Amino acid sequence: MSIFPVELAKITTPETLDSSGPHQPDKGLEEPLSDITIASIIDSTTPHTDNHGPENTIDGDNFSYWNPHGAEEFFITFELSERYTVLGVNLLNHGDYYHDVTKFKLEASNNLDSWYFGGSVDDVEAGTHEWQSFDGFTASGKYLRITFTETYAGFQPWLSELSFSGNTAPPLVDVVILEAVDSSGPHGYGGGPEKTIDGNEESHWNPDIPDGYNYNNWYIEFLLSERYTVFGINLMNYGDGIHDVTKFKLESSDNQITWHMVGSVGDVLAATRKWQSFGGFIGAGKYLKITITETASDVAGSDLSIATGTSASPSSMKQADAQ
Repeated sequence: MSIFPVELAKITTPETLDSSGPHQPDKGLEEPLSDITIASIIDSTTPHTDNHGPENTIDGDNFSYWNPHGAEEFFITFELSERYTVLGVNLLNHGDYYHDVTKFKLEASNNLDSWYFGGSVDDVEAGTHEWQSFDGFTASGKYLRITFTETYAGFQPWLSELSFSGNTAPPLVDVVILEAVDSSGPHGYGGGPEKTIDGNEESHWNPDIPDGYNYNNWYIEFLLSERYTVFGINLMNYGDGIHDVTKFKLESSDNQITWHMVGSVGDVLAATRKWQSFGGFIGAGKYLKITITETASDVAGSDLSIATGTSASPSSMKQADAQ
């Protein structure tokens, strides 16, 4: 039985969660509904002109604005009152065209060190001083970072107001993995899939597969202690820069027959023997299946050396079944 840490130390963007097209349902003078309470602003692009700091974006005054300058990237980092899942962003441009935001992206974190992508927008309207609202985001965390990647004329943003909508996020807990119940094989020097959950960072899994069998389709199926909704996975490569995982996908199941896609990652770092963590997954089940779709060497029959853990919350379906 293995229990792994929830802390997400190096989160990157899952390929499947690129929210490139959130739609714009509302625009108007009246402030849109916001479900999320911002506790404070803890970081932003500096410097800014006097009386035009980032706090102006959440002061409730539609005519004050944030005016940073002297930077190539413009961002604000917010601490929320509690952990939320952010589904929508509400934005009020200054309305002068030249300094109006036209594109932005949203990231979330639980610890300020690990950030994962929650969505982006590329069709904010310039030349209007009316609220615009965008949805289609999936960003869960205690902290939010919004980065403004384009303004109408390329100048620094003059942003009047921001707010966010969403739901309180469930607390993260550690997923308890009972055992590895199936995997690619046979196994060569190093050992079987149980090495990925033995708590020993010096051991490793090595599927020694002849003639390229399951080439770039190496997998392990894990039985969990109960049904979970999984939000993140932690992975440690062997670190030799040859046999290291660079891409993988995650699936969930309740019966090991029908599998549902949870998410995929395409930018795992090779040649490092440190924990890497990836967030933004949403998938429920009693079983998890991780499939390695690429290694650094991309050679059939290579040693595959990983250690895995997950972060999740108890599944709502499990809770409903227990009633």
